Amino acid sequence: MWAHLPEWFFHVLVLAALLIVGCSLGLLWLLCRLLPPKCPRCGAALLFRDRLVERATSLHGGLRLRTYTCPQCDYARSERLRTPRTKPPTQLGRDVSGQRGL
Repeated sequence: MWAHLPEWFFHVLVLAALLIVGCSLGLLWLLCRLLPPKCPRCGAALLFRDRLVERATSLHGGLRLRTYTCPQCDYARSERLRTPRTKPPTQLGRDVSGQRGL
């Protein structure tokens, strides 16, 4: 049945299948990232609050503490997150180092 088809057709078929699987996994990952985290005890959506522990500078990244709490069963957990460095200060469109800013 498939013997009369050219060989490149099978390559295109395999690439299409890999593309479909890859897109499906990417959409699943994105969906999991966008949905709020669930409480492991009761399954309710967790609320979170961020607290700045260490402010970021142009030399070092900062640190924040994210606390997840469940409004139904009082479950709580915390995680430490790094924040990115800030941009160096500019003065009249120029970097402090003297280079032109973009």
